[in-house]
Amino acid sequence: MATAEVGVRASVGFASKTGPRKNNEDFAGALIGAELPEPRQEVIAAIADGIGGAKGGRVAAETAVRGFLDGFCDLPETMEVQRAGARIVSSLNSWINSLGRQDPALTGMGCTFTALVLRGRVAHLLHVGDTRAYRLSRDRLTCLTIDHVRQDGAARSHILTRALGVEAEVRLPPWCSMWSRCRRRARPTSAPPSCSCRWRRCRRLARQSTALS
Repeated sequence: MATAEVGVRASVGFASKTGPRKNNEDFAGALIGAELPEPRQEVIAAIADGIGGAKGGRVAAETAVRGFLDGFCDLPETMEVQRAGARIVSSLNSWINSLGRQDPALTGMGCTFTALVLRGRVAHLLHVGDTRAYRLSRDRLTCLTIDHVRQDGAARSHILTRALGVEAEVRLPPWCSMWSRCRRRARPTSAPPSCSCRWRRCRRLARQSTALS
């Protein structure tokens, strides 16, 4: 457990369960900007899950998370979050896809990916696949993402339509930005048509929130 003393305040913890699979292919990480050698006013967190049944899923998940955290901190804070994140994820996708094509032991490697960047009073969410992001407010747990899976009636499908590393280029949906109550005058007014989040719900929750933590 780590807590930032300046900038964006956050506490970070991790827990993972293998489930029905033989191996745990989850990987998660976070960076609190205030604790870096060169402090930043951000908190960055990411989680990925290797694609089940494919070789190298765990490698893909770790590569995606570590690469995103390292890559984001290498870019200047003056660069807007959406632009920085899209650049990093596109590069990671190409790298993972290349590894899967060159190494027989990693054939078909890929992973889902979800990242959260807290900068100022804004939470930016990037999501590819079906690893969900939730927001807990008091006793209410709300899902903020929409699964990128093939529709299978009322049942939840596990057939992904988007993932990192599976294709040469990843189809990135627009980011979701959730604004805290402390910034009432600067909220988004509409959602991009293909936004991969529950935007209206995010805006409603943002109005109810007193802080992002």
